[in-house]
Amino acid sequence: MKILMIATHVLSNDIGSGGDVLFINIARRWQQQGHDVQVLLAAAGSEAYTQACAPARTLMLSGTWLDTPRRYFGHSLVIALVYMGRAVRAIPLLWRLPTDIVYTPGDFWCDVLPTVVKKIRQPRI
Repeated sequence: MKILMIATHVLSNDIGSGGDVLFINIARRWQQQGHDVQVLLAAAGSEAYTQACAPARTLMLSGTWLDTPRRYFGHSLVIALVYMGRAVRAIPLLWRLPTDIVYTPGDFWCDVLPTVVKKIRQPRI
């Protein structure tokens, strides 16, 4: 199966939450079972996730403003704008990617919104 895993919510290379660890373990397990796994990431955090989820193929959201330096994350408006930009950039990418399963690790709306759009466009997923 072709599985797309979305983790556009990641803001840094720190992998420490239980959700991050579970996401990585699921990616590894699906690959061991022979599935074609792709991981959609923003550039922030991509280094750690790319190494941890290897050999999964990674897709990057482009746009330098989507990777705002961490020093600005104390401002909730900045985080909301970065997440909105990531969601908007992910939707057209998901629109054209052929997948059987789309997986998101949590309820971050920048991950969920593109997934919902993909489900509306391709109800069989």
